[in-house]
Amino acid sequence: MVRHLAIAFTCLATVAILSGGCSNSPSQWGANQSGDAAPKKSLGDSIGDATLTAPVKMSLAFGRGVKGSDISVHTDHRVVTLTGKVGSEAERHLAARIASETEGVQDVVNLLEVRG
Repeated sequence: MVRHLAIAFTCLATVAILSGGCSNSPSQWGANQSGDAAPKKSLGDSIGDATLTAPVKMSLAFGRGVKGSDISVHTDHRVVTLTGKVGSEAERHLAARIASETEGVQDVVNLLEVRG
């Protein structure tokens, strides 16, 4: 079981890197909170963020009470941003808690919307 999870994490990290899922694209994420352009990420930072994104996605995918397939995860300098739509306020809070409990996550920005 542990071997399968390790393989899944590695595959997800590779896909995230190859698809640019951890890039710091100004068109996608814009400027930082102070209005300045976000700093460029090194390859090491991108790999580190991708390897952190993978276990967050896996935890959300297998977490009870959360429909992880409707949640997008972006990691930038160990800060995880959750976007997408969830079914309830409880699911929104649970997703943030799952992400924050993932080892290595420094902070969680919860931008999840509750379906109306």
